Amino acid sequence: MSKVKTKTIVAIFLVLSFLFSCSKNITTTPLSIEQDRIKKIEKQKKILAEFLEKQKLSSKLDPEETLVKEAYEFYKKAEQSTEYPEAFHDLGTANLKSIEFLEKAIAISPYYHAAYYVLGLCYSEVENYNKAEECFLKSIKYKPKHQDGYTNLANIYKKQNRLDEALNFYDKSLKAGLPDGSIFINIGEIYLKKGDLEKAETFYLKILNLDKGKEFYFDDIASFYLKKGNLKESWKYLKESFIIWFEDEDLWEKIEPYKQYLSEDNFYAHVSVGCIYYSFQKYKEAIEHFEKALKLNKSEFDQYYRLGMSYIKIVKYKKAVSYLEEALKRNPNHYGTNLQLGIIYGFSNFFANWSDINTDYKRSVELLEKAKQINPGNNSQLQVCTIMIWELFTVFQISSLIGLI
Repeated sequence: MSKVKTKTIVAIFLVLSFLFSCSKNITTTPLSIEQDRIKKIEKQKKILAEFLEKQKLSSKLDPEETLVKEAYEFYKKAEQSTEYPEAFHDLGTANLKSIEFLEKAIAISPYYHAAYYVLGLCYSEVENYNKAEECFLKSIKYKPKHQDGYTNLANIYKKQNRLDEALNFYDKSLKAGLPDGSIFINIGEIYLKKGDLEKAETFYLKILNLDKGKEFYFDDIASFYLKKGNLKESWKYLKESFIIWFEDEDLWEKIEPYKQYLSEDNFYAHVSVGCIYYSFQKYKEAIEHFEKALKLNKSEFDQYYRLGMSYIKIVKYKKAVSYLEEALKRNPNHYGTNLQLGIIYGFSNFFANWSDINTDYKRSVELLEKAKQINPGNNSQLQVCTIMIWELFTVFQISSLIGLI
């Protein structure tokens, strides 16, 4: 194999690893995050198994310094890892053993708040809410400023439909610690259940004042406005939310509230449902709704970009390019559009399913250079991609001249 062809193949394989990693997804989560999630769950299972085994073998249990403290820290991390709900669920399989250890620890040290707190979590997992309530009450008795103790007690009351008691302890939780988006959501849901939409909205919107992490609650705000019938406001938050992948049964639950509006050809209903399908990797269904939304409203640049990205997902690059070019006309300074078009124009010559796209190296480099200017934070990766395209351009020219290609 000639050096020229070897260089071409190496460049292609290098770029494959980068090809779409920089692209701005609409509302989806990359596969790498799903893989990391699975790895983290397995790691947590292993940690818990080792921890429990260590406690069994230990002949000198010091509940304050070993058992309870380690259990508290571990359960705290699992509780906070809301993006990995399976991890905390898997801990439930060890809850009965954990309860046994913690009950013994409390017998030795009856005033240690963390023991009661973790025990409350364990009883909550096995749905023994009376015992969980008792433990959380003792936890905050021995540490009155423990925010999580108040929050979890309020969560228990909310599950039992003891709404006024839940509101009382959510309020105490906020007074004991920092503002918390999940607390605002829970309070909003309670007022929504009570039929007080004005108060519910007040607490949902408190999330906007959080210093960080507010985007993780935008899906909840969008859901609230959807229940109010305000699809425009719902879409405002849905398109900025971090939607994660669910099981198919949850997909239909997500789409169900929009059905009445879809029959009315409502723009916001179609674009919202399109994004939900996209997040579930159902790209053909997403395209169907995005195209209906585009017919209803052709003014938004985002509509063209979403369709371009969706067609990339189903490997229809000619359609993707046509929509991305329209998006670029409407917003020349959009990072994702410049990046995607730059990649497609730069590498279309080397992939069979891109053969209907004319390779344009110079335009590719121009687009990638523009993307670098728009988002300097990705300069190192884009620099590599740009250099690859220039090298491929040079290789292609030389190869054509000497008859290798």
